[in-house]
Amino acid sequence: MDIAWKLVKRGIGEWTIIMAREQYAGRGRYGRMWISPTGGLWMSIVFSKKLLSREALLRSHFVSPLAITRVIEEIYGIRSYIKWPNDVVIEGKKVAGVLVESKTKGYKIEGIVVGMGINTNIETDPIPGATSLFKITNKRVDNVEFGKKVFGEFLKLLCYRDYLGEYKSRLETLGREVVLSTYRGVVQGKVIDIDNNYTIIIKDKNNKKYNIDYFSVIK
Repeated sequence: MDIAWKLVKRGIGEWTIIMAREQYAGRGRYGRMWISPTGGLWMSIVFSKKLLSREALLRSHFVSPLAITRVIEEIYGIRSYIKWPNDVVIEGKKVAGVLVESKTKGYKIEGIVVGMGINTNIETDPIPGATSLFKITNKRVDNVEFGKKVFGEFLKLLCYRDYLGEYKSRLETLGREVVLSTYRGVVQGKVIDIDNNYTIIIKDKNNKKYNIDYFSVIK
């Protein structure tokens, strides 16, 4: 993603996709290291300046993992799910993750970059709790073609208004009991819904409801 931001700084104005065979300094949310060995698909999407907006930034959080689930189903014929806020999982194991970053100047958004890491052709589990699509299906794919398909679905969904129903159908966190670390402290309860502002709604044992934003973490 650092290379993507360098392009933004240089004034690139159109959609740009950057793919890497391997990353040595991949990162996830909160600067966590993202293990990115050879065989996986590591890509960043630089937004067109024509579509920079707060709405587009918000929608990117929804449609990025959803685009990945669509392509996984198209290519492998298996259904994957979204673990809120940004992971794609199969049978509880992570196969992909998304990081959406933006830079602003005052109230103006000057750039949006969507980073995606997808464990496609990796032969061993990258980390505990993660696996690869190759290990699940024993099928190798062309990462460039896979990335193109993800980008195509991303653009479709970005311009499509009624994606929330499909997103909810893929959200494995919905209906589950969770413990979240938030800026207000730890919140525990059942995820009962998600709204258009990309916040999940949790109801605790006392039937009190909380709206939890994207920046919270499931513990």
